[in-house]
Amino acid sequence: MHIYYAKNRSNYHGHKELKYWANGVPIGEGYIFKTPGKKVITIKYQGKQGQYDLQVFPANLGANIKECYILNAPPEFSYRQTLDLFDPSDITVRCVYTNGATDDFRVSDLEFYANGVKLSKGYKFKEAGNKNFVIRLGNYNIKQTLTVVPAFDKAVSRYELINQPDQTKYKVGEAFHTCKYTVRCYFEDNTTADFSGDQLDITANGVQMHENYVFVSPGDKKIIISLGGFRQTSTLTVGK
Repeated sequence: MHIYYAKNRSNYHGHKELKYWANGVPIGEGYIFKTPGKKVITIKYQGKQGQYDLQVFPANLGANIKECYILNAPPEFSYRQTLDLFDPSDITVRCVYTNGATDDFRVSDLEFYANGVKLSKGYKFKEAGNKNFVIRLGNYNIKQTLTVVPAFDKAVSRYELINQPDQTKYKVGEAFHTCKYTVRCYFEDNTTADFSGDQLDITANGVQMHENYVFVSPGDKKIIISLGGFRQTSTLTVGK
């Protein structure tokens, strides 16, 4: 979910080669949302189309809130480094207004940050340690602590990338397959374990990849494969 404010608070910024609509109305660079509410954003590029939701809040939302708190959430905000997927689906925030009324907000209304980095469903944490976790509703923040623990509970002697695809050139609209990557971990107790596909943390120019991810823009992409203390980079090219 992307969050903006109504009237003069936020401008919408898009990619110049893509065409955008909000609830069927064409929008472009610098468009200012005039009314609050959920908007369905449609993106079109060379005959291909995709959609996502965008939430526009009233500009004075924070001024009317007395308090907000997490109504229900995972029992603890704890994740394994580069292994566990961030999934805020169960998080509900309840807000109490100055007039005594309440509203419950779920993942489609919220934004999430860890140490200033915006999180989306499926994000994998790259480094272990405690994180300043912020749940943002419009211009109101709820602060928590999120813990990232080391990927493994036993020592790793080395890692090895044992499988990777030969393909280095793609086209816009073509799918990327994380299942073609496998990293083997060699532990100090002389055991091994293989991790493949979406068990790995794979990004392209910082965008989290997953099985059958479809490229939407052309250009060179820096691929980073991570698992625990393992990190390897490569480059692929996406053509029009």
